[in-house]
Amino acid sequence: MFRKDKALFRKNSSSSIIIGNVIDYISKGKRKKLSPGLVNSIHQFSEKISEELLEMVDNVPVTSRESLQQSFLYVMENMFEDKIYTYERILCILVFGGLIAKRCIKEGRKNLINIVKELLEQFINDNILDWLNKHGGWEGYSAYFEEETIGVLLLKTGLAAAGVVTLAIAAIRLY
Repeated sequence: MFRKDKALFRKNSSSSIIIGNVIDYISKGKRKKLSPGLVNSIHQFSEKISEELLEMVDNVPVTSRESLQQSFLYVMENMFEDKIYTYERILCILVFGGLIAKRCIKEGRKNLINIVKELLEQFINDNILDWLNKHGGWEGYSAYFEEETIGVLLLKTGLAAAGVVTLAIAAIRLY
């Protein structure tokens, strides 16, 4: 859960740098220190996004910090309710966060982009970072996308996205 009493966006942490760079790449097209494999996987995943994921992005309110925080974290918690973590599912939530940030820009709410980054970082640090560290950390994450063949990556990412989107759509509709 989101902790208001903690500084969320630790500027020097690996998580904040990676998340910030991915969000900036997806929402603004700014490529900063992202591995070619990760950029390629983001691009390919973004091309294959389903209508359900776009609907989910559209249903997250970007009117205030509070409404964004509540809905965003609700979706994140429901996406990983089963506690199954994979690189593909992490990619899915990074792309989801990037699309929310892109929507914030489109709707004139640039002030909420750092909130998206903070919420995503906090969720990853609280729920996924232990798994990620056991699998090589962010370096392992980037290396995974360098090594994975395009066909296998699309298959795995597509399957992960389908499962995550199904869970999240159901959750956001209930919310």
